[in-house]
Amino acid sequence: MHSIISGRKGGTGSSYTTVNCQYNLTPIGVQSAITSTFSGADSDDVSLFFIATHGDVYSSDAYAGALATVDSSGNEDYILLSQLANWLNAVPGRVIVIIESCGSGAAIYQEGVSENSMRRVSDNSAAFASQIISAFASVDSSITSEEQYIYDADGNIMHVEYNTGELRQSKFYVLAASRYKELSWGTESGPYNFFTYHLTNGVGTTANMPADANSNGEITMHELFTYIKTNCDPMQFWDSSTGAYVNQHVQVYPTNSSFVLFKQ
Repeated sequence: MHSIISGRKGGTGSSYTTVNCQYNLTPIGVQSAITSTFSGADSDDVSLFFIATHGDVYSSDAYAGALATVDSSGNEDYILLSQLANWLNAVPGRVIVIIESCGSGAAIYQEGVSENSMRRVSDNSAAFASQIISAFASVDSSITSEEQYIYDADGNIMHVEYNTGELRQSKFYVLAASRYKELSWGTESGPYNFFTYHLTNGVGTTANMPADANSNGEITMHELFTYIKTNCDPMQFWDSSTGAYVNQHVQVYPTNSSFVLFKQ
């Protein structure tokens, strides 16, 4: 990913001005990295955020798709997708978001909207988590609900609606490795994560860009999604927990988008 972003131009024809790779961050570390890396962005810019980690495939409420991180002691911690949406929403301009994790499709999931409309919350992680837990305690367990922030012009939370897909906002262009509550796969030796493997192959690091379906020197959101999906979705994996072969299904938002991600 570092080689690709360093070697390809963005959709505007300009090179990415800052490439910042970090590993094993705490949630606050991720937030700080987003703030510092995109600090120079303005409303005309396009920023790219890529994260590879484990994701929650068992929760169906606010914790669906939560991204695994570590705390300050090196123990397991996590980032809610709503928190990630909040941090990235503060970045001016448009943001390309690529998530390599199990259950990452929860970020753009669009089914099962609950009847709850809104609830005012403060921008405080602990208070947010407490209020979400209380809210879902009163929701019928048969309803799958996700929370979606509504922001003012300065990126501050105005209120939160119980809807689906925290990153289903017009400023985001999202690629997710798998569906909501679905595993994504890889190996401990090459090619590692299959989603990322096909993504990097599609964009390429040489003059050739295999995902450029019409050979015009550009890769659109739809072209890259189609390339990854064509190569990744047919692959089958043995899921020992279910005793069956399963597939992963790459997800995209918005669909059929002609938005240009990369140029030669």
